[in-house]
Amino acid sequence: MTDNEKLILELQSEMLDFVNNNDIYYIADLWHYAENERSEDWFPILCKRKIYHSMKLYLESRRRVMRKAKKVIPPPQNSVR
Repeated sequence: MTDNEKLILELQSEMLDFVNNNDIYYIADLWHYAENERSEDWFPILCKRKIYHSMKLYLESRRRVMRKAKKVIPPPQNSVR
């Protein structure tokens, strides 16, 4: 594994920790945070199709688990009004 691949895995792991620790359920919220707060590291990684897709699937899975547990899922924080 190259150093770049290790860095990508590390950054993706940080994103997963952030998602879990901050009750993120929507890719739009992760995208907004990455773009505004982590534009130097997370955002370029999230722009990669493979990473974006895997994070989107993870977030969809989190919402599905919460629905099955009948827990409230907050609406997207950064929805357009």
